[in-house]
This record gives sequence, C-alpha cells and structure tokens, in this order.
Amino acid sequence: MDRSLIIPILQRLEDPGPLNPDTRKPEEAAKFARYYVEGLHGGHGDAVDQLALEIEVSSGGRNAYLFSGTIGSGKSTELMRMAQDLRERGHFAAVVNAREYLNPQMEISISELLLAMALAVWELTAAAQGKNPTDGQRWQWWKSLFASGVELKEIEIPTDLGKAKLALVSNPTVRERIRQFHEQSLDRLVAEVHAFFEECAETLRGLLDPVAKCVLVLDSLEHFGGAAIPGEPDAVFNSLQRMFNVHARHLQLPGWSVVYSVPPLLGKLSPGIASAWGMSRTYALTSAHVFQDRSHDLDTTTVDKKLLPLLQKRLGEPWELLLSEDQLRLLVEKTGGDLRDLLRCTRAALLKGLSKKIFPVSPDLLEEAFSDMRRPYLPLSQASRARLSIVARSFEVDDLLKDDSHWPVIMADLAQKRILMYLNGQEWYGVHPLLRDVLKPDTAVGE
Repeated sequence: MDRSLIIPILQRLEDPGPLNPDTRKPEEAAKFARYYVEGLHGGHGDAVDQLALEIEVSSGGRNAYLFSGTIGSGKSTELMRMAQDLRERGHFAAVVNAREYLNPQMEISISELLLAMALAVWELTAAAQGKNPTDGQRWQWWKSLFASGVELKEIEIPTDLGKAKLALVSNPTVRERIRQFHEQSLDRLVAEVHAFFEECAETLRGLLDPVAKCVLVLDSLEHFGGAAIPGEPDAVFNSLQRMFNVHARHLQLPGWSVVYSVPPLLGKLSPGIASAWGMSRTYALTSAHVFQDRSHDLDTTTVDKKLLPLLQKRLGEPWELLLSEDQLRLLVEKTGGDLRDLLRCTRAALLKGLSKKIFPVSPDLLEEAFSDMRRPYLPLSQASRARLSIVARSFEVDDLLKDDSHWPVIMADLAQKRILMYLNGQEWYGVHPLLRDVLKPDTAVGE
C-alpha cells in the first residue's frame, strides 16, 4: 500500500485526545462530527445527558456534582459534548483541564484548588468579555491573593497567565507557602473567592440571559493519584480525598454549577460522599462495554454497532486494505473497551505493516503489536498476580479494598489500566485482556 496513504491514517490515530464539538473552534468541531460515535457507552452512556438535565433544572445557585470517569473512557469528550449542548441552550458552559493549573503528581490543598479555579474562571470571563485577562483590577486581585503574606520574591510573582499557571503547576515551594499562609485564614480566602465567582457569574449572565446557568467542568482530576509506590500511601489521592470529604461547602461556588471529574474509587473509599455534597448519586462513565455483564464474553452488539464503526471512521475508506473486520474485532477485544489503548494498538499494528510492507496486516504482526502493548506490564510480581487473579475470577475489588494497604495499589491498577471498570448491569471490574493470558497457570505470555 502506498506509504503516502498510510501516513495520514497513522497521524489520525496518533492523537487519542478528546473530541471537542465546540463550534467556536471550527477545526475541532469538524473533527468531532467526523469521528464521534453516539451512544458508545450503551444504556449507561446517558449519564452525561442526565447530568446536563439536572444542571438545567437546578436553581443554578451553588450546585456541585461529582463525575467519576476512568482514564481512556471517552469521559472528556462526553463532558465537552455536554458543555456544547448547554451553550446551544443559552447557558455559559466551559470545560477546564485541571492539569493546566495544578500538578497531578503533587498533593493538592483547598487553597491551591480555589486559586487555580479562580484563575481559570477569570480567564474564561475575560475572554467572554473580549478583554485581556491580565488587564484590570481582577488580575491584580488574583496576583495579590497569590502573593499575599507568602513572602514571594519579585521573580516568583506571575506577570501573565502562562507564568501564573506555571507557578501553580511547577513550583512546589511557592505552592507550599500559599498553602501554609491561606489555610491559617481559610474562611477569609473562601469568602473572597466566593464573592469573585458570584461576580463573574453575574457578568456572564449579563452577556447572555438573566436566567442562564453558569457551568464549570473541572476535568482530569482522576489523574491526581494512582501513581503510588507499592507499599507506600498514595499521598496525592489522600489529599484529594480529604479535600472532597472535608471541604464540600467551600467547593460549592455561588452562582455556579460545578462538575468535578474525580477518580473512580472516590465513592467507594468515601461512602456517603454523594449525600455530603447534596447529591442523590455520583455520575460515572467507564470503559466501553465490549464484554457482557461480569463476563469475558464479547458484547457483540456494542462491538459491531459502536466500536467497529469508531475504528472504521478513524481508518477511513477503504479500511479493509489495512485490517480485516475480524482483526478490528480482535483489537477491540484485546484492548477491553479502553478507547486510547484501542487507537494506540491499532496504530502500532499499522506501523508494523508499514515497516514490513505487508497489508492487510498479517496475524503475526498483529500479535506482535499485542505483545508490545503487553510488555510494559511485565513481569508481574507474585502479589500482582494474586491480586489480578482475584479480580479476573470475581469481577470485584470490594474484598481487596477491605484491606487499607490494598487500595493504593488498586488505584494504581485502575490508573495504569491493569484493571478496567465497567457499568453494564451493576458496577464491575475486569483485568485488562492483554494480561489475562499471563494469569493462566499454564501460560507465560511475554514473560
């Protein structure tokens, strides 16, 4: 097959990031229209639509929602779709990536999160007004809040948005000083930040409609935690859990409906957290349901009607010259409904075909791609084998979580995709299919 035809396909598969239907960004919106597959998550995929409805019918005063999503589930795409739907109904809605403002490898405090959210909302409000965000009183207010009583050197005080974000993300010394100062007088900080959020909401409604909702989605908090060293506490996740358990009132912002995207085990490890936040439920989106409920058997309806079209759209016509339909189905099965892994593994297979000049890709080359994807997980320690074997048999993690020493490891398993989460039927868990064969007592695939 002509190399010039393969390269654009590889480039399309190279970017597994979220699809954004924001019509203010025509290129992004066109990409969404081209590749998006509706109803990908089946009966539970309408969780985002249910959340949007709850936001619309609420008073919009100071509502907050916890949205749990696994990495690679398509959560960010669905939240961006929700934001666009709300904008089309006359509301202000924006999705903010928490990792642009905070470091997911560092512990997080309520003061840092409030400062980061205030910076993000001011950036959005200034853009809606057509203003330079670093001009005017509000920028000076944020800088004074950032530096107040913290004894920063002149060089450490940000002079523009880029430097402000960099200081929050990359300067642990500054963040620690901010934390120590503001948490001595947290009520004062909360009062100032809440007044600021209310003022921004009034400004935005003035640009739209007096009854418009102001919706902020703080995405990617599920990336905070899940990287602990085995046998050691997950300090980052602990800080996030503590913040959502203790500071719910501070994170409910006047004039706003805020959606916090949180790690998938937060609800299990903090029973009753939904009630503490005044919610009837936490919303969730999981890996696509390529398997039947609590089973290793394929859900052929979801695979054939959702996952195969997703791959075929990315590959383009004629995809049959690259991979057979059976091979596409095998790619879907072996990646377990994780959308990022699905695109990455497909790209790896095509690269091998291009290298060997073999198209359609041969079965041997496809198996090599699976082996390459599996290799970073290996070798499995004895403890990992035992833990994953329990999940593979029971489709549960509850018994493992009864031992406090296990939950940081389960968090890491979910973050690093050794374990995948599903929600067809009741919530259940499965070992990543590429690792299943390794767990069989008579098999040592890749080890």
